[in-house]
Amino acid sequence: MPQFSHRLFDARDVEALLALAKRPDLEMSETFVRRALAKGDACGVVLYKDQIVSYTWVAFTPTHDSEGVYVDFGENDRYGYKGLTLEEFRGQHLRRYYNRFSDAHCIARGRTHAIAFVDVSNHASIRSTTGMGNRRIGFAGYLKRGPLFIPFRTTAVRRRGFRFFVPRVG
Repeated sequence: MPQFSHRLFDARDVEALLALAKRPDLEMSETFVRRALAKGDACGVVLYKDQIVSYTWVAFTPTHDSEGVYVDFGENDRYGYKGLTLEEFRGQHLRRYYNRFSDAHCIARGRTHAIAFVDVSNHASIRSTTGMGNRRIGFAGYLKRGPLFIPFRTTAVRRRGFRFFVPRVG
């Protein structure tokens, strides 16, 4: 695909990624980028004319979801989260085509399986992820209201080692 390229950013590339991620429509704050890269996450991006048009973050360690809830997964897994393709580039299957470059990096680190969770009402993301060859293995979720936290997951998800948790303080 002419004028398109892929790059994987890790902790060594903080300033380079920040320089490319300044656009508000990319939804990557400086704080987020610095924290994610400092904890060992990586960001695979698709560039068009040297500008980010699509990206996906990959974690290798437990990762914050929201409201103090974290995601954990098996030691051979990597967790894909926070992906975005700019509206004018959607439908071109950029992530499907370029994901193999990020996959090679992850596999070299011993992370042979990709794990993600997608809201059941996010039909575009479900189509995208299944189009990349991923398959649904089950369901997981949680209810969090104040101090109440009730996680759930189906058997196949449990076997894979995926879970939601709230870290214990102290």
